[in-house]
Formats: sequence, C-alpha cells, structure tokens
Amino acid sequence: MRMTNPLHFSENHRFMIYRDFSLSPLDLRMISIIYQPMVGAYAISLYLLLNHQLPAEKIGYTKADQLRKLFLALGIEPNERGRQLLIEQYSKLEAVGLLHTFRTELSQTEEYIYEFILSAPLKPAEFFQTQHLLLLLRDKIGKYPVIALRADLEGEQQPDVDDPYGIREELSMPFYEIFSLDSQTIDLEFEQASIKSKPNVQTQVNEHEEEERLQYGHIIRRFPKNSANRIHVEKLKDHQDDLVLINYLAEKYRLNLKEMCQLLDEEGVFSTKGKLLGDQLEHKANETFLQSRKREENVEWSSLGQATASLTEVAATEDKNASEIAVMLKVPDWLIEQYDSSSYSKLLSTEPHTQVLRILVAPNISRPTLNLFSKLNLYYRLPDAVLNVLVHHIRTTKLPWKENYIEKIAASLQGEQIQTFVQAVEYFHKESEARSGVVKATASGSSNKKKAGFKEKTTQKPKIPIFRATEQDEPLSAEAKEEIKQKMRQFGKVT
Repeated sequence: MRMTNPLHFSENHRFMIYRDFSLSPLDLRMISIIYQPMVGAYAISLYLLLNHQLPAEKIGYTKADQLRKLFLALGIEPNERGRQLLIEQYSKLEAVGLLHTFRTELSQTEEYIYEFILSAPLKPAEFFQTQHLLLLLRDKIGKYPVIALRADLEGEQQPDVDDPYGIREELSMPFYEIFSLDSQTIDLEFEQASIKSKPNVQTQVNEHEEEERLQYGHIIRRFPKNSANRIHVEKLKDHQDDLVLINYLAEKYRLNLKEMCQLLDEEGVFSTKGKLLGDQLEHKANETFLQSRKREENVEWSSLGQATASLTEVAATEDKNASEIAVMLKVPDWLIEQYDSSSYSKLLSTEPHTQVLRILVAPNISRPTLNLFSKLNLYYRLPDAVLNVLVHHIRTTKLPWKENYIEKIAASLQGEQIQTFVQAVEYFHKESEARSGVVKATASGSSNKKKAGFKEKTTQKPKIPIFRATEQDEPLSAEAKEEIKQKMRQFGKVT
C-alpha cells in the first residue's frame, strides 16, 4: 500500500470490501501452511477478518464502514504507530496477491474511501509454478520443508493409470451435443442484465492503471483554488492536446500529480491569453527532474547505493510515429531476450530519451549524463527519437562516451536538420558506411606505403655504369698511352 501521508489512512476514513469467492477447506489449508509463513500471522488475521465481513454464502460488496472497526477488531491502537503497522500488513497481503487496494477521493466532500478487493489463494499447482512466491517460501522455511509440503498437497498419479504404452481417449460429451438453445428469441432486458457482470480484479487493475494518467479531473481537484493560473487550468478540459502534452512530460520526467500541479501554478507557464507554453513547462519539468535526481543520488550514497529509480511506461502519440516504426534497427546483444526488432524500433521511436538511457546505459543515470542529454533536447532542439538513435549508435558501435564527442555529433545532427527517427537512422547508416570505407582505404594505403618503403630501401644505392672492354674495341697504341700519362702528370696524380 503506497501511502505518502499516514493521516490519509486513519480510523475515521471509510472502507468497503469486495469478494467474489468463498474459502474452501483447501484454501484455508493453503493460507495456514503456505501463506502464513510468508507474510506472518498478523497479516493472515487481517485477511481472514476482511473475508468474514461478508457472509460465506454471499459475494459482492459490503456496506461502507469506518476503519475504526478494523483497528478495534485487531487490537491496534489508532495512533501513528498503529496506522503504520496496519499499512504494513496490507502491503504484505498485496505483495503475495491476496489483496488489491484502491482509494477514491470523493469530489463533493474531498473524502477518501478505501476499497479492498480480496483474492483467493492460489491452488497448489498454480502456487508451485509461481517462481517468486516459491522462492520466498523457501527463504522463510527452507528447501526441504517446501518439498515435503508439495508432496503432501499434491497427490501422485497411480501407476496403473500412468502407463506410457496405454491408449487414453476422452469420453466427455460437449455442450452442444446434449443441449440446444433457442437463439431466435431476443430479450433486451435479459441481455442488458447479463452484461452487468461482477467487477473483475484484473479489469479494475487495468482501469486503475488508466486512471494513473493525469486526467483533467485529477488536476483540477488538486490545483489551488486561489491560484492566478486557476482560470487557465480550467480551460484544459477543452484542450485535449495540452492534456496529452502534460501526460507526456509527466511520464518523461517522472512527475506525479502534485509536482505537475506545482509546475502549472508557476509564472510563465501560460501566456496572457491562457495558452499553455509547452517549452516553458518542459524547461521547468526538466529542472524538477534533475533536482529530484540529485536528491535521489544523495539518498543512494548515504544508504550505500539503494536503488530508487523505477522504469515507467511513457504515453506517446502513436499516429505520428507509426510510419517511423517500419524502420528496423538491430537489437543489441544484451537486449535480445527482451525485445525483437519491431518492439525495439518502437521503443526508440516513441519513448523519451530518459527512458532509453535507463535501458541502454544503466537504470540509474548519473547527473552529468542527464544534464548533457537534457541540453541536447532543450537547447539543441533535438527530438527524443533522434537522441535515442544517437544513444543506440554510440552503444552498439562502441564509440567513446565523452561529452565533447557527443556534442560534436549533436551539432552535426543539428546542422543536417535531422528531426525524425527515420532521418536519424539514415544519417547514422551513412556515417557507418563512410567510416568503414575510410578504415578500408586507410588500411590499404598503409599497406601500399609499407611496400613502397621496402622497395625504396632496397634501391637506395644508385647503379653506376662500369666500362668493360669488348672484343670490338681496338687496343691503345704506345703513343696514346704515353699521351695519357703526360696529362696525368700535369694534374699531379702520378709521381
């Protein structure tokens, strides 16, 4: 149970319970020997107390009652320590799947009312196939007791039936071979009544996930009534594009409803005519995100690196990027088990760069990296899809992760007017081809230079022609020889 303020969960708040099952003897045994060692006797007592608020032969909702009833039934003091203890027991039941909690803020009275939806314990076969619950039970009671419990709960198949050479056939009769229905009669009243089925836990969980997106009703209820921007915020109900932008920035920079309302309350977010200024809002959201990241780093350092960051899904406009997803990128080796080519390309083309950095680089990004990419996004005006391809290119080609180098690439992208996912993919594809061509040319040039250098070394001494007498040459006469000697004496060469 995520509870930021303990005063929002006091004995004066109301609650109701929903249950669509009844505990069988097998369920009670699973609770006592399987679930109780995992969550403790206090949490199981709370679960049984909630279950008994509705008669065993009925399903549905209970009447709204005050939480004081639960405090008194469990013998818990309705003070701060007691509230924290009860919240902890609710959290344990939610973690093992026995309970789902929802909270509704009434628009008229601004009162919180809690809805507790109980779930039946898993059957033995389902439980022993659930890895995380099985490992938790092993850590609590040990390996061999778990093996013994499984053998005790699951009966073995008899050897007479477990014959590998036996011929087994199904003799069950299907429904339409026994019964026939009159489908010609139309009863609108009956059909409308049959549509109103019981609420499913999974359906409500999905609806709760949809409600986590910031709706106009959430913003206007939380927004201060005496704010100067109140009149502008009230106009958001007629501007769905502004609500889409608000949700996108909230997911991109991990802002909750309270933080987004504080940003909308600041000066300069709306123009004088009441138009939402997206650039100003994004700048303020980025500052809030970096400040919160700095606080998280301080907490992580003081607590020896306890991770507090979480992955979130981002709501982006699919129509704008539907054509861009057709461009496929090769999935990195360390993400092959998580993504295929289509989902990976969709991730890069639709998710904000803050999310992609957590996936491709590290779950907890350092502040210098966040500052660098925030600058590229806000001041260089490079879209998230282009930055995502940039991160992919650097990580997959193992280029240096340096600020100056990344800024040079970003400046080149800005100069080439790269603004879409497809353009970025084509740009880096050409860069890779050009780089591979330069490497080949450099390699061939260096090899040629080595060969030429070797030849030069072998031919450094010049070849001097030497006169050799042949048979055709006439021998010198004695007079000619004497003349040559005289000339040599004149030059002092012969003594």
